[in-house]
Amino acid sequence: MKTLAVFALVCAMMALVRAAVKSHVVKRSVNCPGGWTLINGRCFYFNPRPMTWAEAEVNVWTWSDGTAFHYKDWCNGEPNNPGRQRCVQINYSVEKCWDNEFCSTELPSICVNRS
Repeated sequence: MKTLAVFALVCAMMALVRAAVKSHVVKRSVNCPGGWTLINGRCFYFNPRPMTWAEAEVNVWTWSDGTAFHYKDWCNGEPNNPGRQRCVQINYSVEKCWDNEFCSTELPSICVNRS
């Protein structure tokens, strides 16, 4: 019986050590550069300078990496002109919803750091 208790204690300790190691590996800390904001483990930067989509993509960082996203928050009646307005502006109007926009329109931008 004493051997069974020792065996159970050793197994429990091994499980706790594995959990601690796994937890340590999965939960890494993220440090954002100055002026960036940490949201859900990623660093974001708001650039208030109005730029076109192409200027923001070339002159800052890119978020157009082809990653699919499923979130959407279109304003009523949007997207309209989907063949011509191929960019999106967020926090549009008092509803803070999405509006499709011409990519040549100069607006502030948001960047994400791939850390």
